[in-house]
Amino acid sequence: HPPFGFALFWAGDIITLYAALRAFDIHPAVPALVLAYSTAYVVTMLPLPAGGSGGIEAGLAFSLNAVGIPLAQALVATLVYRFFTLWLPILPAALAAARVRDLDRELPRIPRASIS
Repeated sequence: HPPFGFALFWAGDIITLYAALRAFDIHPAVPALVLAYSTAYVVTMLPLPAGGSGGIEAGLAFSLNAVGIPLAQALVATLVYRFFTLWLPILPAALAAARVRDLDRELPRIPRASIS
């Protein structure tokens, strides 16, 4: 069910952001956190020059600041959040990519089942 999957992804993403903020002793209200997150998400959809290079980080840091979190803390928490949501998953993905190449070589050798 795609709608359930999207809701689960966004909830996990917001919980990760909340944990990053709590690591710096910031205790945002849930509505403010959801507003800041969704505002940053919408900002990333804008066709800006050099889109994608720091756009989510800047949008999130400034939207967190707009809901009352000091900018320096918002920026640091945003960078920690992005580490856990973007950079840390790259390691298992790289390991999986190596296995996918092996599977790609093996797939043609697997006999196909006939459909009757």
